[in-house]
Amino acid sequence: MPELLEDPRSAAEADAVVGRRVYVERMVQRKDLNRGSATVLGWNVKQNRWEIEMDKGDERVLVRSANLGFLDVAPLAMQPSSGKKRRAAEEGSSVELNEKKKKKNLKKARDLDP
Repeated sequence: MPELLEDPRSAAEADAVVGRRVYVERMVQRKDLNRGSATVLGWNVKQNRWEIEMDKGDERVLVRSANLGFLDVAPLAMQPSSGKKRRAAEEGSSVELNEKKKKKNLKKARDLDP
């Protein structure tokens, strides 16, 4: 079963989810978004919701954690096993590059927002 998103407990946790692929489910007001896929853009602290960009129509919406599930697998640095964490630390440079790329893409997306 796919892993569900949770509200982040820190800015670092929220940043680690940016760029991850998710699916939308159990939406009541926007049923048209259910079963759709999207990319996480960030965490909106004021609204306590994830900002996502839907694949279909490139629409940006704010969605509660309870309505999102991951479509991808967490990078090694985020997985709980100590052996995997050690490998992620050894591969740190590639993990850092991926994080920089995610942040750069998020900045681009925000700059394009009218």
